[in-house]
Amino acid sequence: MNTFELEIGYDEEFQTTKDIFLILMERKKKYSKIMRSKTVDKLLKSTPKDIEIFVDLYADIVVRINQLLNEKQISRKELAQRLEKKPSEISKWLNGEHNFTLRSLAKLSAELGEPLLQVPVR
Repeated sequence: MNTFELEIGYDEEFQTTKDIFLILMERKKKYSKIMRSKTVDKLLKSTPKDIEIFVDLYADIVVRINQLLNEKQISRKELAQRLEKKPSEISKWLNGEHNFTLRSLAKLSAELGEPLLQVPVR
């Protein structure tokens, strides 16, 4: 058993993209402070840069979608109906269990009436 296994009681499967995503989502919470353990610090330091960028972007998109849903008083169920999706798919998107496609982001932007992505003009 390595040090990582001893500290958290899990094996290597703990380091899946979803697990890293969930841990890094905690870091992205802008309205609350979290206490980070040595394990979280170790994961953050060992996370590849592309995963860190992905998680940051994904978290920002999810936060923005939730802000817009709250502002416009749209439930997840109603959003699913408007997008002709199952509510479970909306939940998977917003919980980090299913990746967005550019098409799904475009549909979400159209339905919510605001852009979710902006690409800098050069």
